[in-house]
This record gives sequence, C-alpha cells and structure tokens, in this order.
Amino acid sequence: MRYETTIDMNREQWLARRYESIGASEAAAVLGLSPFQSRVDVWLQKVNKQNPIPDNLAMWLGRELEPVLKKRFEEETGKKVRNDYKIRIDPEHAFLTTNLDGMVVDEKVPIEYKTTASWGGEIPDFYFCQLQHQMMVTGAEYLYYAVLVLGKYKQFIIEKYNRHEKFIAEMRENLVDFWQNNVITGVMPEPENEDGARKLYTINTDDVVYADSDMLGMIEKLEKVTDNKIKLEKDISVIKGDIMNVMREKSAVLLEDGTRVVSWKKTKDRNGLDIARLRIEMPDIYNKFIKTKEGYRRFSLSPPEK
Repeated sequence: MRYETTIDMNREQWLARRYESIGASEAAAVLGLSPFQSRVDVWLQKVNKQNPIPDNLAMWLGRELEPVLKKRFEEETGKKVRNDYKIRIDPEHAFLTTNLDGMVVDEKVPIEYKTTASWGGEIPDFYFCQLQHQMMVTGAEYLYYAVLVLGKYKQFIIEKYNRHEKFIAEMRENLVDFWQNNVITGVMPEPENEDGARKLYTINTDDVVYADSDMLGMIEKLEKVTDNKIKLEKDISVIKGDIMNVMREKSAVLLEDGTRVVSWKKTKDRNGLDIARLRIEMPDIYNKFIKTKEGYRRFSLSPPEK
C-alpha cells in the first residue's frame, strides 16, 4: 500500500503533514463522536492550517509509555511488534491517512496503544472509530488494542477488534463528503454546539435576526433546559452540603472494603498576585506588563415578558 516514511520527520513537519488529510484520531470528530474536538475544529485545522489540540501531559505520557506497552504486549502474547514509521495512505483517497503505533509482525495487522485512568470494560465510541479508520486505510481484517490502566487498580488489557464493514462504509462516505464539500471548498460545516459556533462566528455586525416559529421554538427549549440546569445545580449543592455535614472534619468516605467514594481535603496553599494592590502601589510596573485581551461575543437569553 502507499505510504510516506516519517523516519526523518520532526514533530513540526509531521504536524504540518496532518493538515493535508484526515487521520484516524480525527475521524471521530468528523462523525460527531469525539469528546475532544468537533467537525469545526478539524475544519479549522485543515483550512486555516491551525494547530491541532495543544500537547498536554496526558498526550505526552501516552507517547512516552508506548515502548512500555509494546514490551508488555510482546511478553504477554509472545507476538513480535515493530514500530511503524509511516503515514499510511488510503488506496482510493489520498486525503485519508493513518499513523499506526505498530504492526504485529507475523500477522501483519495494526496495534493501537492507549493509556487511561479507568476502564469500564468497553471501548469508547471515539476510539472504536479510530480503530475502524486504521483498518479502513490499511485493509486489515482485525487489529489489537492494548490498554494500560493507570488508575488505582492497575490493569493491562489486550483486545482484538474485527473490521466492521458497514461502519467503515458509512464512515468513509462521511469523511469523503466532509473533505470534498467542506475542506476543499472552504465552506464551514454547521457547528454542532456552542463551542463550534463561537469559533466560527467571532465578529458581529449591527444586523439582527427576526424570530420566526423555529427560532422561538429553540429559545423556548433553551429556557426550559436552562431552568432544569439551575434546579439540578441547586439540588447538587444541597446534597453535597448534606454529605459534608455528616463528614464534618473527616477527610473521606469509605466503603466497608476500604474503597474511597468521597474525598474532602484541603488543597495546598498557593501564591497569587495581588493585582489591585500592584496597580495602586507600583503603577509603572503594572502598566509595563499589562496587555489587552481580545473581546468576545457574549450570548445572553432575554425572553420577552409574558
């Protein structure tokens, strides 16, 4: 199959290459299955060449632990894994690509490593999508999924997932449509939520929208959901208070087997900057380091009086 080697690529070059295609970790976002990013996020990355999700400690740790997961998998299964320094390219559409964590040598199938704080016994939808994307691009009939659970109860889980032809066909159709009708044309996809809308529509004019029946229906629905949210937040606060009144100075609630179910501890003291005092007593220093933050569009619900 077609591929590009990544052996001589640095991280910046590799990230730049991501602008040119939809990778396995982005497929779930395009399908609306990712809790980490949306279709709008992916569109902005591809069209505006904006950086993907900023690197964080969890992502760094996942990369650093890949050799550990590889070694553990080989020890438990007796199978040999080789690192895969390639950007693998779909045989039909060059804008569909995948980077594999490794290939199981004798079986010539991918393996995906993950680290997580907990394991509920079932793969999350967005990771399932990532695995199916890898099999779509590589043509593999199955792959291995190795998970290191780093929570209180350490586990190393190995699962085997088969190719799901119906899911792959629907996913491919959605990804091709997104690339051809949104990325290539530069036409933004419809935002899926508030976060996506804020990223797309950053500037406002003095024009207004007159409410039709559809708009009034959405506003009424938002009012009801907001009222329910306020009530739930009040209920949560009351219940938390009841638990705290029982705990008093105690730091935790345990089950009979010692499992911690509630923790209530004081955090460490931390240093902070007294901005108001600095502005009064050292205005020159304050003015030297002050910077203007860009304004944002404030959304507020102002229902008419009934």
